[in-house]
Amino acid sequence: MQGSKRSAYCVGYRFTLKDDASEAHAEFIDVWTQMTHIFADQCGALGSRLHKGGKTAYFAYAQWPDKETYDREMSAAADELMRPLRARYAKVSEPADVVFAGMIEIDLLQPLPD
Repeated sequence: MQGSKRSAYCVGYRFTLKDDASEAHAEFIDVWTQMTHIFADQCGALGSRLHKGGKTAYFAYAQWPDKETYDREMSAAADELMRPLRARYAKVSEPADVVFAGMIEIDLLQPLPD
């Protein structure tokens, strides 16, 4: 397998839910999904993947075309569409931890099969 060198700015997050109730998990996933769609549809993000990491932990990996786009959109992300989602998020999750951020060095990720 040969890796490609592509340019994209990537950010990895760790989320910790405040409660292990199934409703908290469902609410978090719904909010995360809606926020990801807003970032992709209106802010230039390239998408994200969410991973379950434990009883109350989730990890996400988001891609942006470059750091400049990420910085600009993160500074403007408190717009009208995000405010209600951020309020819902705060009810079920601790603030996100950024576990890494940087440009892709080598990409060995294969597309998901259909």
